[in-house]
Amino acid sequence: MRRIVLIQPKRDGRIFGKSPGSPYTLMRLASLVPAEIPVEIWDENVRRLPLDTLREGDLVGITSMTVTIEGAEVIARRAMKQGAGVVVGGVHATLLPEHTSTFAHSVMVGEGYFTWQQLVQDFAAAGIKGMQEFWLRLDMSTQAAASPLRIRGLHICVGYQQNMHLQPRLVPGENELYVQADKLDGMKLVTQWTYTHPEGDRVECVELCKPGREVRKVNPGIAKPDGLIMRGVTLKCLPAN
Repeated sequence: MRRIVLIQPKRDGRIFGKSPGSPYTLMRLASLVPAEIPVEIWDENVRRLPLDTLREGDLVGITSMTVTIEGAEVIARRAMKQGAGVVVGGVHATLLPEHTSTFAHSVMVGEGYFTWQQLVQDFAAAGIKGMQEFWLRLDMSTQAAASPLRIRGLHICVGYQQNMHLQPRLVPGENELYVQADKLDGMKLVTQWTYTHPEGDRVECVELCKPGREVRKVNPGIAKPDGLIMRGVTLKCLPAN
């Protein structure tokens, strides 16, 4: 990996009476990058972006709202054309991941703080080939057949997605940890609940190898919900064989 470039596209005018602010999200993501990897933050609201310097070996992360998505797409397509790896996140990517995936190697849904470090590791190890589509498509109000569960590798912030075929946290007493999908097409879903227990770190795992529902019952042996700290829920879609 040559470097990481985090970009905030330009936003014209004011929204709700406010002008563009500091790219706090990008600063937060930059703080999570290993010290040995150079990181640059480019804010198009402040200066013209030196896009001509992007090339193979660069990992480009772009954050965007819908109001700036057209500019984000222009930046992403140029970076990809010049050989850089491109990941897009933010509000628009979370609401419309399928659209965003048309001009990015990878899409981050929800809180990028929980997927960013893994993506950096994957890119450092294998470049663009190591980048996966980090997105989850589901209908938040129904279980309609038109909105199947489609996963390419996603680390979900606990509590971020509540209405889904996945229990987001463990509670006192017996928990039914399950994963469910109507179609797998030769793949399997591997789900892990990671948490810190008074006796140490633990991981509970459920694998779904055929369409339907796989359940595992777990009692963490705690008296109160704050008796353990949830660290994350990870879903991965892998070849069945």
